[in-house]
Amino acid sequence: MKRESLFDYDAGFDVSVAGRVLFARYWGTMTTQGLRDFFADYHQRVQALDVAPWAEIVDFRQVSLVAPEVFSVATALYSETFCVRHCATAYLFSRHTDPRLRLLLQRLEDPQSWGTSCCNFAGDFRPALNWVNGRLSLYGEGVQQVR
Repeated sequence: MKRESLFDYDAGFDVSVAGRVLFARYWGTMTTQGLRDFFADYHQRVQALDVAPWAEIVDFRQVSLVAPEVFSVATALYSETFCVRHCATAYLFSRHTDPRLRLLLQRLEDPQSWGTSCCNFAGDFRPALNWVNGRLSLYGEGVQQVR
């Protein structure tokens, strides 16, 4: 089945950190090289954060298509996870997100990870940020809630 891309711009990503929260966003068509570049930036940011409890918000609301070869690459890259102090992930999806991406993430979640919990959100990122901050506050590391 061919999915039309709702988004007419190039694929890309950005990764940033604010306090103890990592914000990652990917848009467009997810390709093997794009995913490798994304993970390289992601891992670099995590190394600095992983000395205390931290959480993340990963925005996939505009990933309209995932190239088939990405699944094997994602599995290989994800297995190298070194996130020891990670405590929560909030995933943002939309009705335009390739549904295969959500299934892939469900398979890759590590149930043995330290204190990890995941939650899916649609639309506005504020509920995701508030949920992540709530998880961080369990470890005394929360930041201010968004209203």
